[in-house]
Amino acid sequence: MTMRNLFRRPIGQILLDGNLLSTQSLERALDEQKHTRELLGQVLVRMGLLKPGDIGAPLLLQKHLNHIGDAVKVAAGERQLLGELLVHSGHISAEQLDQAIEEQQRSGEKIGEVLIRLGLLSECQLKALLDFQRHQTAPSSSPLRLGELLVATGHISREQLEKALRKQSQTGEKLGHVLVAEGYIRPHEIKHGIRLQKMLINSVLASILSLSMSSVSSASSVALQWDPNTESDLAGYKVYYAAESSNFDDAVAVDVQNQTTTTIAGLDPAKSYSFAVKAYNTAGLESTFSNVVVISETSAPTVAISSPAASSNVSGTVSISVSAEDNVGVTKVEFYVNGVLVATEAASPYVYSWNTATLASGTYTLTVKAYDAAGNVGESSKTVSVVNNDITAPTVALTAPLSNSIVSGTITVSAGASDNVGVNMVEVYANGALLFASNASPFNFTWDTTQVANGSYTLTARAVDSSGNIGTSSTVTVNVQNADTTAPSISAFSLPTSATSLTVAVSGFSASDNVGVTGYLITESATAPGATASGWSSSAPTSFTFSGEGTRTAYAWTKDAAGNVSVAKSATTTIKLPDTTAPSISAFSLPTSATSLTVAVSGFSASDNVGVTGYLITESATAPGATASGWSSSAPTSFTFSGEGTRTAYAWTKDAAGNVSVAKSATTTIKLPDTTAPSISAFSLPTSATSLTVAVSGFSASDNVGVTGYLITESATAPGATASGWSSSAPTSFTFSGEGTRTAYAWTKDAAGNVSVAKSATTTIKLPDTTAPSISAFSLPTSATSLTVAVSGFSASDNVGVTGYLITESATAPGATASGWSSSAPTSFTFSGEGTRTAYAWTKDAAGNVSVAKSATTTIKLPDTTAPSISAFSLPTSATSLTVAVSGFSASDNVGVTGYLITESATAPGATASGWSSSAPTSFTFSGEGTRTAYAWTKDAAGNVSVAKSATTTIKLPDTTAPSISAFSLPTSATSLTVAVSGFSASDNVGVTGYLITESATAPGATASGWSSSAPTSFTFSGEGTRTAYAWTKDAAGNVSAAKSATTTIKLPSVVIVASPADGATVSATVAIKAGVSTGVSLTKVYFYVDGSLRAADTKAPYSYNWNSKVVANGSHTILIKGFDRLGNIYQSSIAVTVKN
Repeated sequence: MTMRNLFRRPIGQILLDGNLLSTQSLERALDEQKHTRELLGQVLVRMGLLKPGDIGAPLLLQKHLNHIGDAVKVAAGERQLLGELLVHSGHISAEQLDQAIEEQQRSGEKIGEVLIRLGLLSECQLKALLDFQRHQTAPSSSPLRLGELLVATGHISREQLEKALRKQSQTGEKLGHVLVAEGYIRPHEIKHGIRLQKMLINSVLASILSLSMSSVSSASSVALQWDPNTESDLAGYKVYYAAESSNFDDAVAVDVQNQTTTTIAGLDPAKSYSFAVKAYNTAGLESTFSNVVVISETSAPTVAISSPAASSNVSGTVSISVSAEDNVGVTKVEFYVNGVLVATEAASPYVYSWNTATLASGTYTLTVKAYDAAGNVGESSKTVSVVNNDITAPTVALTAPLSNSIVSGTITVSAGASDNVGVNMVEVYANGALLFASNASPFNFTWDTTQVANGSYTLTARAVDSSGNIGTSSTVTVNVQNADTTAPSISAFSLPTSATSLTVAVSGFSASDNVGVTGYLITESATAPGATASGWSSSAPTSFTFSGEGTRTAYAWTKDAAGNVSVAKSATTTIKLPDTTAPSISAFSLPTSATSLTVAVSGFSASDNVGVTGYLITESATAPGATASGWSSSAPTSFTFSGEGTRTAYAWTKDAAGNVSVAKSATTTIKLPDTTAPSISAFSLPTSATSLTVAVSGFSASDNVGVTGYLITESATAPGATASGWSSSAPTSFTFSGEGTRTAYAWTKDAAGNVSVAKSATTTIKLPDTTAPSISAFSLPTSATSLTVAVSGFSASDNVGVTGYLITESATAPGATASGWSSSAPTSFTFSGEGTRTAYAWTKDAAGNVSVAKSATTTIKLPDTTAPSISAFSLPTSATSLTVAVSGFSASDNVGVTGYLITESATAPGATASGWSSSAPTSFTFSGEGTRTAYAWTKDAAGNVSVAKSATTTIKLPDTTAPSISAFSLPTSATSLTVAVSGFSASDNVGVTGYLITESATAPGATASGWSSSAPTSFTFSGEGTRTAYAWTKDAAGNVSAAKSATTTIKLPSVVIVASPADGATVSATVAIKAGVSTGVSLTKVYFYVDGSLRAADTKAPYSYNWNSKVVANGSHTILIKGFDRLGNIYQSSIAVTVKN
């Protein structure tokens, strides 16, 4: 079997996340589902908890929520801020968001960084939400786009959506407006779709936050939690993790059985780790990886204030200098004064110029915080004293306009200010909002009051001196009175959905205005009317008369006394008027004549204001009743008259209301058919001819009505009247199928299709010679060393006789009068050049007929005396091996290069010397290191050797000498798995670059994990007893030393035991494994292993684990328990049990 995705999101959870369903309603539906075995969606619809259309959209969405990469691409709707996304999803409260925004304003960080620091969001969740936010404005085929959602809920069809999207691209209108205008959907259904879209977006957000697997980490451990898998054959989970990498090929796998939480300990705080989860079933098959959680390294930077000194006195501008270091790198340093963030530096040197002139004298606390890329923070503080600062605020007053004055248009606002040192700036505020600012006296400002609303405004002036002291003026109140420019707003306007009259009642037409509504108007045009246009009324109309029936839209408008016209509010109704109009026949015709009583009807068409429902043709001019027999739902294509002669037919139509049209008549003359065949009176041919086409003379015939067709054949069988070849006049010639004595048969027919008896005539045809000769043999030798080549076996035959022979190099046939023809076959032919050449042999006869060519091929090879030429040959400028790569060794020759050779000698080699190769060498081995020159040579098949091309390289051979370990020792015994190492030293001809200790005697690779740049001072063994450790070293060239070993005997205290089951016990089903811990020992966690595979971890006493023994085969199995204390010491105990299920 194949395991399905680990994180498939239940449909009930999607409905809960989007608030489409309450928890109580879902529980009721799930209880009902247990009894009926229906799908959950069917139960919800049947119970009336959801509409049929509303369940379709979540089901369509569900398949996109299995993986975080798919979920973020479902984004749709208006772009939302990060805080909005989190609050709408229910992940944080509005109060928590407000707290984060306040902290952001204080610290200057991004909101996402603040949320992570406050523990409200993980890095993975932040990345997923930012991806979702970006996709909201990107064009996509998300099932949550409004159009796709309306198709999924059954409100519109796919065809209607595509038509609306095409129109939207032309008009630029919103999709909802287009769908309503086209009559595909009603406005309230659009609103329902938008509301459903917002609810499902919340479901997606909740899914994304759930898919981002949560983790809580400390310096050396991480606690993981994930959503459970709901498969019936689930057996458990495995947690995979890797240091400094997201590649899990060599990752550690921890089997946690069927737990959905675990803690991974023993981590290096200075490293980042990646974690992912797989589910496995009872057959041992594993699912794909979950999303990846990355835990950054947790070593905080070190930071200190270099200057000023602690407790020092400062004044004016003070330079605050900071030193900061981190094991990975410092990303920024923040400067705080009395807890307030004042500056941030992203790169060294970390210096901030602090202006103390604006501060009152006193003691201030300076704090600096250093951050690394993982968000770890180091902090340091000092206190200093600020002295001798100006703290006297300036005085300021508004001098114009006067308080309580009425103003309009553009006015001047003036202020006067003074200070004991000097005024640095004056600002003027209106209702608390800054209007103007200036640092130069006089402080006069121009205020355009037309840019603000009419009403009362409070003006205030503020003066600031160079020390930052602020003085505030008394307030001045003015009343702004400018002309009204605000249009009214229509709050309600509606029509009934349908009507049977052009005059339709209007309900609820209401509007408001900042001053007052003075006019109301309804139009059928979406173009805004002028304030002086006709039709305005002082009160809202209660009805409106449309120009015609059908689906009609009315636009409501209002205006005020200033002539401002509101934006329109529209409403739509469908008008259907009673039908009293009879259909009208636009066309009805018969042929002018006919030969049958049943006559074809053409062009019987009619129209009606509603629709034509019946068609009838009679021979009577009296109108039939709407219920009379004979009516058909489609126009008849023929009509049968009662007799022949000139006849008149009357066409009638009716509609569904029983209205019968005025008749339209048509007349035809019926003449029944002719059955007498024509008679041929004359037909003759010449006695002989020299062409297959022979002249005809005297072909004439007669008929009781008229001859309409003439035909000549070579067959005595009478042709059909509809056979091909008939002509309307007597033929003047006829083409026979061959020469000799030939007989032709003449035939005629009339319009009724009657064919005459044949009249025959005979002629004898003799054709001229048109047969070309045929060449039976023509050959050349396969090869030649001269352009003139011998021809053998050139022979041909002809029905009369061969008169000419010719050989050419062109495959185009020569003319019979062309030059070069000879009366006998040539014995040789001279070609125009060497190589593979083809000659074409031709013959002709006395009539000028030229034969088809016969060709022969030969290869001409003239002696070769030209040596090859080398165009390219190069070596790298340096190399670390005597065998050096050759690049670009290429050459050309007039015939072809057959040999390549590279030497260290500048003397040209012989063409038969040893070492030549048929292809260009890709490497060359020199005789020694240093600066070396190689010479490249080529030759051709004739033995011509090229001039040499040389290239130079400098060879430096690598270091191949491994380091040598001089000392490595362990104590003879130990009581912990981690044992101290003493005296680990080594030397190398260049330098030792790596140290490693293993329990394996197999030499490690130079790129294996675990190497350190300095000699380790301790080593942790895998278990107790007599243990041997192997010390290794390596150099920069990757040479690994021979091992030096040391042995120690480890005896661990009996701190942890397997309390149950007993050693050697037989167990089955679920087995309770319990750990016993010595009195006085405090453990941080206990790991439970079965057959060496970690199955569970417990961090609280009493330590136990319920093991499902059914997932392993019957037989002997080993249970191992490991306990960890706060110092990192490991204690363990194991037993053997027999599983029998």
